[in-house]
Amino acid sequence: MTDNQTDDRALAEVEAAQRVINHYIGENFVTDFCHDERGLLGFCYDPHCFADRAKRLADGDTA
Repeated sequence: MTDNQTDDRALAEVEAAQRVINHYIGENFVTDFCHDERGLLGFCYDPHCFADRAKRLADGDTA
């Protein structure tokens, strides 16, 4: 972020972040959202999501 932030730029950045997060929700990597002790956005995730999927595929399962 820069000192010359505009509302349009902020909205574009938030929307870009939303698309990325939604992608990882769809991949079952992001599993939940929360707020930390300061009220900032956080999330829970499956730390083995992609490794487990790769193992299932290697074992002949379908994703």
